[in-house]
Amino acid sequence: MRRTLLPVAALLALLATAGCTSTLSAPSGPGPSAATTPERASSSRSTGSDVLTTDDDVDQVAEDTAAITEELEELWLSNVPPGTAPQIALRFMQALQRRDDLAAARQLLSTWRISDAWELHRVMNDVRHHADLAGAGPCARALVFREGQVIVSCGRRRVMVQATADSITRGVSIFDRPMPFGEAPYRHPHTWAITTVEL
Repeated sequence: MRRTLLPVAALLALLATAGCTSTLSAPSGPGPSAATTPERASSSRSTGSDVLTTDDDVDQVAEDTAAITEELEELWLSNVPPGTAPQIALRFMQALQRRDDLAAARQLLSTWRISDAWELHRVMNDVRHHADLAGAGPCARALVFREGQVIVSCGRRRVMVQATADSITRGVSIFDRPMPFGEAPYRHPHTWAITTVEL
């Protein structure tokens, strides 16, 4: 009699344990709540909200680019930048620092003005790179080093800007190499506000 009861008792205990285990693990199995979650996720993806946001962003960039390009084309008909060479160079560097490429373009020599917004950003980013403006202090002072060359102080950084303000030419030149009469350069650490981008 005992031999018959022991396996039955063991079997009942095993079934009870299995029942508890299945009850505890039921929430992690494929239940109704788990089945609806993927559907909600997939339905949110199918709404196309990401696509709409991306399209809106692209449209906004296109509108901004068109507006900037229109202003750049008007620059060809505008007057030369006012002021002395140091004033022009300082305005140019300050515009570069605040990433206002259109304001920087207004300080360029009329022969070097750019009429395309994408090219403008590409060129001005290259000038920022060569001038090493990342991490520089605010550009606050400018003085003539020699004719056609202005030293702009941006914190402790010194940047050589090729700027002229005579009766013939007025503005900043960023597409030239350092001018020939710069063979005896400024004898302190400095960078150049020039670009190597070819248009």
